[in-house]
Amino acid sequence: MLVGECLKKLRLFLGLTQKEMSQGIVSESFYSRVERGTRKIKIVDLLALLNKNGIHLKDFFNEDISNQESDIVNSSINSNQFEILTVKLSQGEMLENKASEIRELAKIAFIFLRTFYQKGLIDETKKVIKLIETFPPYPLLAVYKLVAQYYQGLIEKDSLKVEQIRELIKLSGCEESLLKDLPKL
Repeated sequence: MLVGECLKKLRLFLGLTQKEMSQGIVSESFYSRVERGTRKIKIVDLLALLNKNGIHLKDFFNEDISNQESDIVNSSINSNQFEILTVKLSQGEMLENKASEIRELAKIAFIFLRTFYQKGLIDETKKVIKLIETFPPYPLLAVYKLVAQYYQGLIEKDSLKVEQIRELIKLSGCEESLLKDLPKL
């Protein structure tokens, strides 16, 4: 996918206008041409756009969270591991307000969320949902928060909420594999 296409996809996912996305970095008209692929953006300006909008460069080029599972999945995930992670977070041992660390925690929380739900551990699933809800409002954490709400809808057996969130995920342009991996009611 071209840089302009990726920028547009992220901008739409974040619910921003071209003016909001580019403000203070490049002109709106230049940004529009970048999205259309008729202009190339300097790497310095691209990095400034991504930073301004809370998007990590690694995430810009690889945003499919369904494929970001690590060795954690292959290990035996249990509620004790999650409790330790939560305690470390609450004591400030892991984060110190660093977006990259919060993003890594979000990936781990996503894995716990899915694993606990698949194993029928509803109380543990609810704990992960609550943790994800406490994450700061960084734009690329939005998909994790949306997925957490999806699982909350599954727990509540709220078919309308589940279907609406599936549609939002579809509209956001997230990889189709994410939708395939989400359990259904």
